[in-house]
Formats: sequence, structure tokens, C-alpha cells
Amino acid sequence: MTNKLTGNFVKAVFFLIPVAAVPFLNDSFALPKAILLWMFIPLFFAADSFAADREESPVYFVTGIYFLLSLFSIYPVLSFTGLYRYYFSGFFSLLAGVALFRILRNFPQAAVKKQLGFLLFSALLTCAAVFAGGGERISSTFGNPNFYGGVLAAVSPYALYFSISKPGYIIHFMFFAIALLMTHSRASWMGVSAGIIFFIFCAGKKHGLSVMRMAATPKLKARPGRIRHGRRSASQGSAARNVLAALALIIAGAFISSPRFSGDIVRRAVSIFDLSEADIVSRFEGYAASLAMFAEKPLFGHGPESFSILFRSHAPVSFIRQTGGLAHAGYSHCWPLQILTETGLAGFGAWFLLIFVLIKKAIASKELFKKAAGASVIAYAVTNLFAFPSITELLIFWFSAAVIYGPRQVPPFAGNIFTRKGRLFAAAASFLILSAPLVSEILFVKAVKSPDNEKAYALFRRAAFFLPADYHLMNAGKRCILIYNNTNLPLWLDRGDYFFEKLAKKNPRHALALNGLGVSAREKLELYKDKKYAGIAETFFKKAIENDPYLKAARLNLALLLEKEGRFAQALSQYEQALEIYRDDQQMLFNSGVVSVNAGNPKKALEFWYRLREINPGYGKLSGYIKQAEAI
Repeated sequence: MTNKLTGNFVKAVFFLIPVAAVPFLNDSFALPKAILLWMFIPLFFAADSFAADREESPVYFVTGIYFLLSLFSIYPVLSFTGLYRYYFSGFFSLLAGVALFRILRNFPQAAVKKQLGFLLFSALLTCAAVFAGGGERISSTFGNPNFYGGVLAAVSPYALYFSISKPGYIIHFMFFAIALLMTHSRASWMGVSAGIIFFIFCAGKKHGLSVMRMAATPKLKARPGRIRHGRRSASQGSAARNVLAALALIIAGAFISSPRFSGDIVRRAVSIFDLSEADIVSRFEGYAASLAMFAEKPLFGHGPESFSILFRSHAPVSFIRQTGGLAHAGYSHCWPLQILTETGLAGFGAWFLLIFVLIKKAIASKELFKKAAGASVIAYAVTNLFAFPSITELLIFWFSAAVIYGPRQVPPFAGNIFTRKGRLFAAAASFLILSAPLVSEILFVKAVKSPDNEKAYALFRRAAFFLPADYHLMNAGKRCILIYNNTNLPLWLDRGDYFFEKLAKKNPRHALALNGLGVSAREKLELYKDKKYAGIAETFFKKAIENDPYLKAARLNLALLLEKEGRFAQALSQYEQALEIYRDDQQMLFNSGVVSVNAGNPKKALEFWYRLREINPGYGKLSGYIKQAEAI
């Protein structure tokens, strides 16, 4: 009775697996997805048998290494929780993936296939973006074409596998292929190609696409049992041929009917081999910066999730100039290099071992389903040689790992969780801890939507109590500064400081938080006329620039502060350094001219203003300033 109760409970929660992968939870703000994935941790504590399985040791090796490296990280909190907004490599997400892996292995293959069918249907729904593409790169509900492409690359081998025996899945495979083309994600194209090639050539003579040979020789004499197998194989071969032929015809039709579509795809594909392309050159520069970070701590790295903090201070100017506004994410478009930087040779070796074991098991297996899972792992790994995974890709990876390992041979459930106080306590505690970020997210969203400033502030304070994300604290502080600008009430500066300081304590290298503290101090200088605030503001701005040399706001704010203090030469130096990165920034070009005039150098001012006139002849009162400088 107790085992039945526990089993029913686990089966009910099991349906959260495809829900966690539903793409309509946008990956750009994917904390709800992370929470759904994290919820498998309390389920694991409550219902897993904890029975040892020596074959799973590579999984536990990765988990143990990550736990230790998170403890000794430069910022342990960030290493455990991970980044909520961009990608998820923190320990909680890893532990959640392992919990999902363990839970999936408690179910028979038929149940796992049903969940996979739901996941594929969920991915198919996103392909509605194909009809609204308008010739542009599509990202559907994923916020980023590369994230969307990575998910499609990971699920495509499963769609091909199902379409061999279930013709209805041909639609999935076709739409995934067309949507993949429309993402223009070169990394995903290479990933899905590697996965499909793996599936075709590693399926074995009695499985998959190689049965087409048998289909071509139906008159071969055989025993009755072999005839039945031959018929099944022939139908599988015919289905496979139909899938690939129909896909080729549809893609060819799309290319013929839309020259713009075909031209964009061809140019994008050819650019993969153009090593002189600016985007590819900048990636190589990013790789070099990543290796420089790795060289600082080669054995154990700086800690999971530390990459985003350190990368901006290591990347060259040309990389930031090329990536532009996207560079705030702090990435190098190479997940293995990121793992190498964050966890050193220890963590990288553990991950490499796990992926190697998964692929080896898939190749050795006689089951076509496991080979499809291996193809999905290959697609995931190859795609992220040139990108970094989203939370949905992470979930699919652990799903595939569970498929490759197959159902466990030990009793699946641990009995009635309600009679096991230790397990119940662990499950309840982990549930409360992991639900805290979701509470923070809910309160934060309510605060952002609230038109009442006092009510919004109260909600922000509550959100800050429940394991807030960095962007929660940052946006709360920004709103307080904006309210001060509208009301001139000093109270709001102190309130903004609360959020900025909390963020700076969590991550002392957070350049945006340091810049926010500098802005607050500069406003206090204007308000109280106390010179001590000038020194405080300058210190914070310089710290922000030190940790992120490419943060335009910090350089601009420091230059304005120096200008107000009459230190024109230093202010001009800040503008010139910023203009090396942001060459066409109109505000900085104009301000540089003003500072040059105030420093007694109108000739230098004209150089800046002439550049500005070429970019925007109608900028403000630029023509009047130029005439005055020319007259001088």
C-alpha cells in the first residue's frame, strides 16, 4: 500500500517533465523553467531508493566535482544558484538534472516514450514561427535564435527515430528542419548534422536506416521469423526513405519559391568557412580570452558561473566592438571553454567523461531508441562547441542520458515518504529553498507592474529577501534612482543604495551595481555639496570600469563627474578610451568636443564634432557649436 501511494505520487509529479520543457515559458526569462526543473530535487529526496548503481558513477563524479568547486568558488552563492536569466550551469541546475535522470530511470521505456512524444509536440508548436518569420531570423518563444536552434537540434534525432515507425512524426521532423534553417543558427546546423549522421551510421545493420539495404532484396529466402523481421525492416527502411525524400523536396521548394530565403541560408552556411568574417574573428578572440582566464586557475577554475563575471575584463576591445550590446551576457560562444574556465581540468574532465560514456553506451546498444538519444547528446555537444546551452537544452540532455542508461534494475521507489521523517524533512526543506527564487520572481514582477512607488518599493524589499536574481536587485535600484530624479526626495537615493549594496555584497565585481552606487553618490554630491561624495562616486565608477572596461555607462558617468570638478584632461581621457570601443556614439562624441573646448583645445573639439556631423548632421545644436569652435 505504501509503495503504491509513493508510486502514484511520483507518477503524478512525473508529468512535470514535459511541462518544464514547454517552450512558451520564454527562455530569455527562464526562471520559471529553472524552478520546474529544480522541483525534481525534493521529489528525488522523497521517493528515490538511493540504491547504488556503479554504472552511474560518471554522473555522480560530475555532481561531486561541481559541489566541491561551488564551495570553493570565488562567489559560492552564484555558483550554487547559477544565473537565472541567460544560461544555467550552477550546482542547483546540475543536481536537478541528476534528480530528473534518476526519476526517469524508475519508469519503463514505454512511459518515457510517451513523455518524449509530448515534448516533441511542445517543440512542434513553436514552429508556428515559421509562418511569421517575414524573412528574418526566427527565435519563436525562446528569445534567441541560437537557443531555439539548440533545442531543435537536440530533439530532431528523436523526431527522425519516431518517424521511421510512426509516419505522423514526419511532420515534426520536417518542421524542425525548416525552423532550424530559419534560425540561421550555424552552431545548431552543425549540431543537428552531427546528430543525424551519428544516428544513420551508428544504428547498426539490423536497425535504423541501414535496413534500406534489406528492403531492396525482399526475395531472399528465410525462415518465417526472419521474414517477419525483414518485412518490419523493409517498412522502416521505406519510412526512412520517405522522411528524407519528403524533407529534401520541401526544402528544395522553399529555396526555389523564395530567392531571398535561399540566398540568406546559402550565405549564412558559406560564412561558416570564412575565417575572416568579423563575427568569427571576434569568436576566436573570445576563445583566446577564455584560455587566458583558464591559465590563471587551470586545475579547479574560478568556480561555476564565474565566467560571466570575469570575461568582460579579459576580452579584447575588438570582441566587445563586434558583439556590441550582447556582450553584457559575458560569453565566448563556446560552452566547453566556459566549463574549462569555471571548473578547470577537474570539472572539464568530469563532463568529458560523462559525455564519452553516454556516447559509448549509445553505440554499444542494440536499441534504436538509445541510438537516437545518443544522437541527441551528440547534437547537444556539437552545437555548444560554438554556443552555450539554455535551460531547455539542459533538460533534454538529462532526458537523453536517462534513455541511454535505460530503466533501473533495482526497486524504484523508497516506500511511503510520509512515514519516513528524514526523507520528508529533506524533501520539504529542499522544496522551500528552491521555491524561494520563484517567490522572489513573483514579487518582483508585481513590483515592476505597480504604478504606486511606495508599494513597489515594499514589494522589491520582499523580493530581495527570497534569493533574488541579480537583475531583480539591479532593476529595483534603478527604479529608486529614477524615482529620485522625478521627486528629488533623498530617501530614494538611500533606498537605491540598499539594493545596489546587497547586489555588490553578493557579487563584488558586478560592474552595474558598482556603477549604480557611483550614480547615487554623485547625486548626493549635488544634493549635499559635500566633497566626500565626489571621492566615493569616483571610487565606485573606477571599480566598475576595472571589472568591466567596456561598460559605457560607467565611463560616461566618470567623465561627467571629472568634468564637473574641472578635471577636463582626465574627463577627455575617459571619453577617448570609450570611443575606442563605441566609435560612433553620438553623445560621447559631442561631450568630448565640449570637454576639449573647456580644456582650451578647440581644434581637438572640431575633430570630434566633424566625426559627429558625418554620422548625424542634424544632431542638436551641433552646427552652432562647430561655428563657435571654428571662430576661436
